[in-house]
Amino acid sequence: MIRASPPKQGPRSSRGLLDSRLRGNERKNPSDTQTARNKRDDIMADVVLDAKGLNCPLPILRAKKALKDVAVGGTLEVLATDPGAVKDFEAFCRATGNELLASKTEGKTFSFVIKRTS
Repeated sequence: MIRASPPKQGPRSSRGLLDSRLRGNERKNPSDTQTARNKRDDIMADVVLDAKGLNCPLPILRAKKALKDVAVGGTLEVLATDPGAVKDFEAFCRATGNELLASKTEGKTFSFVIKRTS
């Protein structure tokens, strides 16, 4: 019977730390996060879309459909529980030219406020 020995684990290299910073995993100052959160809480949306319980790509598709009914300059708030929605809505707004005004998390619910620009 041949047993494979477990891989040796050496001290954490500085490269690993650098790689995590490049991926955006650096820790943020809690006071900066709180200040940004307070600013976002003041935003009221014209229309609210509840996409909780839906998985990708349904929250994006429902938001796209709902934005058609929002006047130019109006806002849409989307509530979702899919963790992938955070990156999806950022990409969606870049691709469509709409503005992502706010993005926040409360428990397992993600909230996005989108301003229709076109």
